[in-house]
Amino acid sequence: MQVAISQIDYPRERDVLYEICADAGEGGRSIAEDLTEPKLLGGFYAVPYAEYDPSLCLMLRIESRPLGYILGTDNTAAFARWFNSIQLPKLRQASAHLSGTAASAAEQRLLDDISQGMEVLDFCRQYPAHLHINILPEAQGKGLGKRLMNEFIELLRCRQVPGVHLGVAAENTQAIGFYESFGFSLIAWKPEVRFYGMKLSG
Repeated sequence: MQVAISQIDYPRERDVLYEICADAGEGGRSIAEDLTEPKLLGGFYAVPYAEYDPSLCLMLRIESRPLGYILGTDNTAAFARWFNSIQLPKLRQASAHLSGTAASAAEQRLLDDISQGMEVLDFCRQYPAHLHINILPEAQGKGLGKRLMNEFIELLRCRQVPGVHLGVAAENTQAIGFYESFGFSLIAWKPEVRFYGMKLSG
C-alpha cells in the first residue's frame, strides 16, 4: 500500500475536499444523504481553510487516490475574522432557501452553525490553532489518522504555535478516544460538543 501525505493541490482539489467532508463528516461516516446541499458542509468546515492557507491543508493519498485530509489554521482569531467577513455571507446566501425546512437534525446543526458564524472562545488564547481531520471509511483503522496528526502538529511547531484545539461531537466516543490517546485533554464543553486541546510549547 503506497501512502503519501502532502499539501493539497489547491484549487484543483477543491471538489475533493467537498466530497470527503460529506462522505466522512459524521464521525467518519457519510452525512451526504442527510443534507439537501452537501457542499455546504465542506463550505463551512473544509474549503475555507484551503482558501486561507493551503500550506496547512494536508491530503492523504493511497495509491494516488485522495482518501482523507487534515486542515486548519495556526491563528483561530485571525481566521475567524476573515471567515466571518468573507466566506460566511456567501454560505448564508447559499443556504437561505433551507431556512425552516431542514431535511435532518444534521442539516439543522449545520444551518445553526452558518447562522451563528465562527466563534472565538476564551481558550483560543492558550490554544490558538485548530484543526479538522476526516478520513474515508476505506482508509480508517490503518494508523493513518495518527500520521496525519503528527505531520500537522509538526507544521504548527515549526511556526512556534503554543497550542492547538479541536471540537468533537459529545457522542463520538471513538474520536474522543483517538484524540485523548494522541495527547489532547478536555478544555471546555457545550451540551453537544466537547473541546480538546494540546499544548505544543511551554
